[in-house]
Amino acid sequence: MIETDIDALKYKRLFVDNLIMARHNRGLTQIETAKALGISTGTIGAIEARKSFPKFNLFLKMCKLYEVEPCRFLEGRIIARVD
Repeated sequence: MIETDIDALKYKRLFVDNLIMARHNRGLTQIETAKALGISTGTIGAIEARKSFPKFNLFLKMCKLYEVEPCRFLEGRIIARVD
């Protein structure tokens, strides 16, 4: 594997980990998220299982739902909220 492949894998993991953390921070289940976004729970499950990647428009809807700026998903770990 060349270095750019390793970087891409690292960022994909970070991206998905941050999507999951952002959903948890909003207190949403995959079912609630799917309903709010107008997609199937299978789509959310596949994204969170790293089997697929959201299209850009869906990603922007997720950002709005999760109240997280798009750039945060690649900048570093999204920290869990402590209420």
